[in-house]
Amino acid sequence: MFGRKRSAESLTDEEKQKLIGMLWSLKASNFSTVLGALQVEGDEAQIITTNSSATAVFYRNAMAFGLAKEKPLEGVDWPEDIERPDVIVFQALDEARPMLLEMCYLSARTGAPPAAGVITKDCITILERYAEDNNAESQRKLGLLYDKGVCVAENAELAAKLYMAAAEQGDAPASNNLAMMYLTGRGVTQDFAQALKYFQKAADLGNVMAMDNLGETYNRGIGVAADVTAAFRLRVICVNLISGSVLRLLLVRMCSQP
Repeated sequence: MFGRKRSAESLTDEEKQKLIGMLWSLKASNFSTVLGALQVEGDEAQIITTNSSATAVFYRNAMAFGLAKEKPLEGVDWPEDIERPDVIVFQALDEARPMLLEMCYLSARTGAPPAAGVITKDCITILERYAEDNNAESQRKLGLLYDKGVCVAENAELAAKLYMAAAEQGDAPASNNLAMMYLTGRGVTQDFAQALKYFQKAADLGNVMAMDNLGETYNRGIGVAADVTAAFRLRVICVNLISGSVLRLLLVRMCSQP
């Protein structure tokens, strides 16, 4: 399978969606490594990793679709703390780099699984591995899959536990998601005070959705005395942050064009 010759243009929509889903599943450090390698050429574009890493899982799938290759170890420097037999070197094909970069942007590093992506068993394996290692981002994303029943059986209680584990490590989106569960009583006992606590925690970390939700709790007086002024102030902050984020995204994409 890995040896078949294919062009990037021959990928089906389903194959593209699988790779986008896998990119979404990578934790931030792995994703940054992949993205950085795709933005350069030549030997600088190669990735040195271990056979069992999530990055290797992604690149093996990319190889299967004719978008990457495995490189020989000869002449390659590898980290001293990694045994040579466990080292593997990958590199995206030059003609596939633009497509893979676009997939990186479509994978939408935060929030829900990307609309353009498909979550596979490989994605679940990656998330479970890092969630067990107490990676907050992976705990939150795995919680989201159980929350929505995506590729796994819906389990609101487990989702809440995963959100809690991530929220206690300072993951703002997880705090917002957990607050919503306390607000509605889904997966946990309904508790407006806890909802307010986690909305506030996420808002303090700059999460726009939490600010909007917190504004609504003040507007409607849920778990707190109604305060229209505080609600309006939070909504203004949301608008300013969203406008700035959209502008930054446009600038990043413009600068990344070949």
